Amino acid sequence: MLYMPKQSPRAAGARAVGTPSTVLVEHDRAQMRARGLDPNLIPDEPFRFVRPEQQAERYGISMATLYRRFESGELPRPIPLGGKCKAAA
Repeated sequence: MLYMPKQSPRAAGARAVGTPSTVLVEHDRAQMRARGLDPNLIPDEPFRFVRPEQQAERYGISMATLYRRFESGELPRPIPLGGKCKAAA
């Protein structure tokens, strides 16, 4: 039989890219409860970055209109992720 060290749900389920599983969300909420904090501060849905091209497609508008909405404040400006890569939160 192989020896398998016990790992926390965070370490066992961690992935470089992807969405947190419900196990990780529940683990984080349990830790918040243990510290006396409100566990509902952790959202059910994962936080994702969306590229401006994806935003334009989602809203059914052109890139020019999307950037006009960034300038007018209707939409939050994209966050620079490094180099020429930007994404909206």
